[in-house]
Amino acid sequence: SIEIVQNPPVIIDTIKTNLIKIKGEENKEPVKTKNSGQQIFAENFGPYKDESMDPASRSGNNLQPFEKFQLYYWEGNAKNAYAVFDSLKTSDKQNDNLRFLYANVLMSLNKTQEASLILNGIIQNHKSIYSAEAKYYLALCNIKAGKIEEAQKNLKTYLADGDAIQISNAKKILKELD
Repeated sequence: SIEIVQNPPVIIDTIKTNLIKIKGEENKEPVKTKNSGQQIFAENFGPYKDESMDPASRSGNNLQPFEKFQLYYWEGNAKNAYAVFDSLKTSDKQNDNLRFLYANVLMSLNKTQEASLILNGIIQNHKSIYSAEAKYYLALCNIKAGKIEEAQKNLKTYLADGDAIQISNAKKILKELD
């Protein structure tokens, strides 16, 4: 006869969680835990868009890689925008305005380390119309990476910039980080 061996039953460790209630503490509100960097990033990240980017006037046929990239970006199709970026002309890949959009694509694909390198370059070059917004998005990358002090510094710099658009979000994030 064949010996049948049964696995022993799974015993769940049941440490009692009923702590002795201290008098007067029953009605105390639970302690709020700070949001994690992942959660703050998820709540506040959305690819940057403005009306000037709207490709509504372009048709879907015979688009150049540059136009495809813009169309995919506008539609929120990060995977296709990411794939098309490599087929752009070298001069387009070096354009800080397009690099800003590409950094947003990378952030959408959870490639925040790579995006932060691009955003740092954009900020240092001062050539993009999105230089101010690059500071905000760099702060989001910092938050996701757990670099809270850098994120706070970038948000403060962003708020001091006269071209900042997402001021209320930046202030809210700063409060959450304190």
